[in-house]
Amino acid sequence: MARQDLRGKVAIVTGASSGVGWQAAVRLGEAGVKLCVTARRVEALETLRHLLQERGVECIAVPGDVTVQADVDQVVRECLAHYGRVDILVNDAAVQSYGFFDELPWEHLTRTFDINCFGFMRFARAVLPHFKARGSGHILNVQSMLSKGSVPLLAAYTASKHATLGWARCLEMELVGTGIQVSNVLVPSVATNMFAHAPTMLGLAPKPVPPTYDPDVAARAVLRCALWPGRTVIPVFSGAGCCCG
Repeated sequence: MARQDLRGKVAIVTGASSGVGWQAAVRLGEAGVKLCVTARRVEALETLRHLLQERGVECIAVPGDVTVQADVDQVVRECLAHYGRVDILVNDAAVQSYGFFDELPWEHLTRTFDINCFGFMRFARAVLPHFKARGSGHILNVQSMLSKGSVPLLAAYTASKHATLGWARCLEMELVGTGIQVSNVLVPSVATNMFAHAPTMLGLAPKPVPPTYDPDVAARAVLRCALWPGRTVIPVFSGAGCCCG
């Protein structure tokens, strides 16, 4: 597609309380996008909202959990009530769990998929009726370079990212001719708070695999995809394992 004019567009950004989600919201706001930011951490969301508003960006913050359908529906409902439209969905919320596959509690596996994969799907299903009614829209998924690769000790995360990228590509084919675009950003190893919150069975605090990049590297790729929809973008070329955050 041709380069999009983002001024006045409305975007929902999930996982916006820190890391790539936070910085992507900042970058989109700088480009003139009106924002609805969401995550579970209310205080962090409010801090982001105030920051953006101080910079002249119109923004609302709607707390919610991507694993709870009622919360997802509420975020979309409040965005539509405030702005009257949604143009872009940025799916970013993600978690990890470290350990050998056969030693991970089953709950770690199901929660990883519930957030990383089904969370993306819930939000996509919530916005698609609005996109289809308008004949336009953009689902922009913050994926991982592990969506196409693999590393030990991150089986749940890697599998969830493979599944989410496969879903996104199917969705892209199903939406041909509708005016709705699907984009993916395959993020490298990024220094975010996700490592601090990741459960581990190894007795050691998880750390990003070097080379490690600033979240803004991924956020700039999100902005590029918003400007030129329908792409799968890899911000850097690296052999390292990685994650988004």
